[in-house]
Amino acid sequence: MQALQRECIHYSTHLREEFYIHTIYFGGGTPSLISASHLRYLLCIIRDHFELIDQTEISLEANPNGTSRDFFEEINDMGVNRLSVGMQSAKLEELEILDRKHLLEDVQKAVKQAKASGIDNINLDLIFSIPTQTLQSLRESVLHAIDLEPRHLSIYGLILHEDTVLFRKIKSGLINSVDEDLGADMYAWLMRYLPARGFYQYEISNWAVAPVFQSKHNLQYWHNLDYIGIGAGAHSHNNGFRWSNLPGIQSYINGVKENAGNAFFLPAIHEKLKLQKEDSVKETLMMGLRLTGKGLPINAINERFGIDVYEMYRKEIEKLLEKALVEILESKGQQHLRLTEKGRMFGNQVFMAFI
Repeated sequence: MQALQRECIHYSTHLREEFYIHTIYFGGGTPSLISASHLRYLLCIIRDHFELIDQTEISLEANPNGTSRDFFEEINDMGVNRLSVGMQSAKLEELEILDRKHLLEDVQKAVKQAKASGIDNINLDLIFSIPTQTLQSLRESVLHAIDLEPRHLSIYGLILHEDTVLFRKIKSGLINSVDEDLGADMYAWLMRYLPARGFYQYEISNWAVAPVFQSKHNLQYWHNLDYIGIGAGAHSHNNGFRWSNLPGIQSYINGVKENAGNAFFLPAIHEKLKLQKEDSVKETLMMGLRLTGKGLPINAINERFGIDVYEMYRKEIEKLLEKALVEILESKGQQHLRLTEKGRMFGNQVFMAFI
């Protein structure tokens, strides 16, 4: 907590004056494991040293188990107004494969307690392409999630990392992975079904019941705008630089303690990269194309970077248009480049065109 405080204060004194905070996000990991009093302490530090706009979105990630109504009441009282609950699945066998320790009943209880405490802006995280998962079991999980009346759903395809137990089990043949065709069928079903149930898809993996419930914090990433990450392993993007902190907690603490002088970058930083204009343009295009509602605002990007997107990427865009992976929309004199439904299915192929 002391290291987090030091890092917050450090950036509050080094960032330009017009750096206003409009979202605060506690996560990833499981920030609900620490006490409400610690969360209150951190929020007080942020409020004391940064300028927050009115109606700042303050989100907290939470596991379904290990929380209580008292906890939710405390965080609601301190200003947390958005909760993201890691449901993942409603099926016990799928949760066990993911090494999750909760049950569907824990999710139902947590959501009920959060709403009773006054937090009604709730997101549920789910996963598809889980080994052993079928289209029917995914449907059942989604139906259970919708029954809880969340304002937002984040549904991601499972990504296997080599340093995980699940990856090794699949590699050794102990568990069968979901094949790509079934995964595509699952995603296609989600794109058809969720809008029929009142969830508008505004990003490749995210749906909201109304624009006001879109994740403001994640929109900051998808628009490739500045943000500051505080803590061990946290990532930041500011003033043309991208950097990450040391991942180990003790090494991060030591790095923050070692800070001396008036340098912007702390000794706790693990890696940093000075972004070239071309890098920033590419990242903005790839991140912005994830937005399936409005897509990329071409005029705004041209003005932001002093470029002509169509001139820079004429061949790439023409090929994507020919393959019906993207489309151009015009509204009130503004042009938007947006993924088609087919393009959402092959998002990585589209993004690779700009690398």
